[in-house]
Amino acid sequence: LLKRLPGLTVDAKGKLFFNGKPVTTILVDGRPFFNEDGGVALDNIPADMIDKIAISDMKTREERLLGRRANGESKTLNIQLKEGNKYFGNVYAAAGTDGRYSANGLGTASIGKDRWSARADVKNVNQFDGGGMAMPMIMSIGTSGGGITRTISGGLDYSRQLPGPGDNLSAAY
Repeated sequence: LLKRLPGLTVDAKGKLFFNGKPVTTILVDGRPFFNEDGGVALDNIPADMIDKIAISDMKTREERLLGRRANGESKTLNIQLKEGNKYFGNVYAAAGTDGRYSANGLGTASIGKDRWSARADVKNVNQFDGGGMAMPMIMSIGTSGGGITRTISGGLDYSRQLPGPGDNLSAAY
């Protein structure tokens, strides 16, 4: 879906650019989704749930504090979901030889001004990437026979849209 937007390009590492300027923040309904990086949103939101996508200049902290206009060097992408209660998620599981496995899941519910998300990841394939999630997580790493590393991670995210424009309450664990 994003590749069809005029002026938006995706490089080989999956980074977004709009008219050559980096997209540094990705929001869902005007709020961060796990974090402002947005990779989780791009990887998990079904295209048929999206109502609109808006790209705008992002202000630096200094510009916001001093009331200045954005310099246009970085962009924000905001994904607006269709109206109504919004639920989505996915589960992935794989198993192989020698007892190797990898599984992860993500679930999200947006109801009114509240959004709850949870994710979990477990694997023993000598790989830790947080399941592709850049977010606070609980993690346990240990080794078992043959030097195989087992990873377990998980995270919770809560967000509430407050009355002021652009004001949000969010917590992540």
